[in-house]
Amino acid sequence: MRKQIISKDEEKLNIVILSNEDLGIIVKGIARCHAEDEYNKEFGISLANTRAWLKYYEKLSKSTVKKLQWAEEIRKIYEEEISRLTTTKKLADTKLIEIKEEYNKMIETI
Repeated sequence: MRKQIISKDEEKLNIVILSNEDLGIIVKGIARCHAEDEYNKEFGISLANTRAWLKYYEKLSKSTVKKLQWAEEIRKIYEEEISRLTTTKKLADTKLIEIKEEYNKMIETI
């Protein structure tokens, strides 16, 4: 996570840029003081920072929903495959027992 703060005191402007390259999220929070209002740099940075974090977590939430849906689909595929393999194994085990019994009976008659 990288955070960049840009303050332009003459323009009464503060910008906070948050970037998380691992997640591909870049957001910007901006606080601009009205020309007639008294400029407070610390408050402006705090406001811009909060706005940036709001945008960051909105984007993170949206991207997580998509990834979660994908993971649920993959989980469903694996659960279906596990069920199929379990059924196949039970069938194989049952048939193996039956055929061994038949084989043993055949050998006894020799």
